[in-house]
Amino acid sequence: MMVKLPQLHATVIPGNTVDSRFWLWSHIAGAYSGQFGLPGPTQITPVEAAFYMGIPNVFMVEYENGKPSPAEWKQYSVPFQSLKQVSWSIVPPGKDEKSTPAEREAVLNFAFSNPQITSVVMDDFFVRRSTWTRNQIAPLSVTELVELKHKLQRNGKRLDLWVVLYAHQVTDPSFANMAPYLQHCDIIQPWPWYGKEIQNLEDILAKTERLVPGKRKALGCFMWDFGGSKPLPVSAMQQQCEFGLKCLQSGRIEEMIFGASWLCDRDLETVEWTRRWIRKVGNQKLTT
Repeated sequence: MMVKLPQLHATVIPGNTVDSRFWLWSHIAGAYSGQFGLPGPTQITPVEAAFYMGIPNVFMVEYENGKPSPAEWKQYSVPFQSLKQVSWSIVPPGKDEKSTPAEREAVLNFAFSNPQITSVVMDDFFVRRSTWTRNQIAPLSVTELVELKHKLQRNGKRLDLWVVLYAHQVTDPSFANMAPYLQHCDIIQPWPWYGKEIQNLEDILAKTERLVPGKRKALGCFMWDFGGSKPLPVSAMQQQCEFGLKCLQSGRIEEMIFGASWLCDRDLETVEWTRRWIRKVGNQKLTT
């Protein structure tokens, strides 16, 4: 049974091929070198990685060192003009960093001045920071989130608000407490941080659908087992890609996101398999 998707909020017409719905998660070149058991250094940039993988859309997310800085955004984003869509991070993902109204306004000003930027994203939104109060579950309050939503339209352009959600957060007993926040996000993207969670993607997506029914969704697909700090088997990569494609074709999700740019020059089997898979399925037509 075909599921009818709600209308896209952003000022963009969705493509009708599978690869038009693919996104690459990215940080600056050199991100996570020496971490999570990853082999060797990485030098590839987000745009280089996107072209290498054959992915037309990119998430540009602030790295833990605050890079790229606001002073660098304009020049840094020049190569992104070769892409279809870009999403820019609006809440710092670092555990101890705070998001101020002035910083969020700066991102919005930049996003509205850049034709490629069609959305903003909140990474690690429910990952606890040491600066939080005891009962705090997100860096922004629901009130602040509502205020942000009211600022996502300007001069005829509308930005989507994406939020990252990890599989282990969905299965946590406190998951229901996230509902008031998720209701104010446009697109929810569940990610399996641990490779072993891939086998439970159907359950993860179903629980998300039950908590916030009718909410738009995308599936995050890591090409490395970050939770286990080890390579992800190609069989697991194939499983999550085929699950995502099935959900994309049925209209259950709108997009698929591949993580991440800084993996694409590390000679990983999963990266090369995914690159071939994208070429294989990318031209398939979508009816949703």
